[in-house]
Amino acid sequence: TKVVLKNGLTLIVYERKDLPLVSISTYVKTGYLDEPDRLRGIAHVVEHMFFKGTARRGVGAMAKETKGLGGSLNAGTFYDYTHYYTVLPSEHFRQGLDIQADALQNPVFAEEELKREIQVILQEARRKADTPEAFALEKLYETAYEVSPVRRWRIGDESTLLPLGRKELVEF
Repeated sequence: TKVVLKNGLTLIVYERKDLPLVSISTYVKTGYLDEPDRLRGIAHVVEHMFFKGTARRGVGAMAKETKGLGGSLNAGTFYDYTHYYTVLPSEHFRQGLDIQADALQNPVFAEEELKREIQVILQEARRKADTPEAFALEKLYETAYEVSPVRRWRIGDESTLLPLGRKELVEF
């Protein structure tokens, strides 16, 4: 079933009664290609920060609550979208939907948590740079695309991530 709401939100429901699980996926039409060069990596930072607390749920509470329901949550940033997803037993659908909706509608983007998370992302960037396949792919894109944002190291680096503050995240 597919329904497009007046605000443009598209809901797609695919039901399988043979599985006792539910997957709640939200696709946001913002990714690496939407970043200006000076904010390279911000889409990935926003992805991380959505699960770092809301007015109703503090840092770590969303993951803990989801795990307590027997589920997991995660996200990924791509060129033209970011995908947030939760998988849990189907009887906890409403709670899972509430957690994900709270994360996406009411993120706090606390400065102190942002600074910690940027360090996590910089660690992730270092691991990526140490992975031959990932490094080679990034270098290939850098060489093949002279103008397109695809040429950029997608995850960002110290020069673009360390200056980020809450204001930039909210504006992005």
